Amino acid sequence: MAEIVNLRMARKRKAREEAAAAAAEARAKHGRTKAERDLERARAEKAEREAEAHRLERTTPVAGGTARAAAPTDSVATPSPACRGSEPAASQPPGATSDQTTIRPGRGTPPLPQHRDVPEDG
Repeated sequence: MAEIVNLRMARKRKAREEAAAAAAEARAKHGRTKAERDLERARAEKAEREAEAHRLERTTPVAGGTARAAAPTDSVATPSPACRGSEPAASQPPGATSDQTTIRPGRGTPPLPQHRDVPEDG
């Protein structure tokens, strides 16, 4: 006499075996060596250090695992008058305009310059 087989369980078992085979194939194809993983980790740590070195305010760890922004120091640079927006640059007399359009923070892109190359025939 033949063994009784539950077809639902047999289908699920077959699907699991196929998924396991596909996973093994993907691991072999896309797997990385320990040296590759170590290299990626080292690059990520270096990028984090470089980004931290360029921060204006450093965060200092405190007890409890939260970070607090350090108090600002006098060494933080203030923007020059030319970067403040519509104020004239320090090297220009008041009322003088520059040929270059400055980008002000929060204002989007500067307007396009108007071309005055072509003389108009009158």
